[in-house]
Amino acid sequence: MKNLLFILALSFSFISCDELTGASTGANDISIKKLLGDISFVKVASDKFRLNGVAENGGVSAHSYSLRFEVAQDDSVEFYFHSRVDLSGGVVVNFSRVSSEMVRATFSLNGIEDSIEFESATDTPVSVIVDIHNNESDAHLLMWKSEGPFGVEDCTEEETCLFNSDRFDTVWGSHGRASGSYWGVNSQSENILKLEGPNETIFDH
Repeated sequence: MKNLLFILALSFSFISCDELTGASTGANDISIKKLLGDISFVKVASDKFRLNGVAENGGVSAHSYSLRFEVAQDDSVEFYFHSRVDLSGGVVVNFSRVSSEMVRATFSLNGIEDSIEFESATDTPVSVIVDIHNNESDAHLLMWKSEGPFGVEDCTEEETCLFNSDRFDTVWGSHGRASGSYWGVNSQSENILKLEGPNETIFDH
């Protein structure tokens, strides 16, 4: 009996440490799979993810979100801000490619929809910052390219930002607020490169 126990102990001693690490068992993959653009997430539906972090004051607050992603021809990437837990009822910003050099961003909230187009080549990631001021009676929506220019007036002139629901007023007005505090994205995961938020807003008033 003692000889048998000795043989068993000896055989276990020859199992290398490498064979018991996460690299070989797959345990290390768990944390990697739970990150999207360096942010943890909960999968809501196929290619639809609720991201970690919530807006303050139940969503009646102002925050900035930094987005870096790829969008191919005939594809789209859709973001949700100040939404309910199922990502409904919030500000929706849908990015779609209209040509090899241009991307369309469509903003929608409470039945109001507005679009702008901006330069972004197919071989270059889209990199933008979105401000959501949901602490105003009608949510104020703004967007810049991440590298700026932000301008002295912080997006009060058309040339200093890509979108401003107050300044470029065509359909906005009495559109109300978004309904929640969550944010998320609908996209193939490999399209998402880097996400940050909720952060302090760029435009403050």
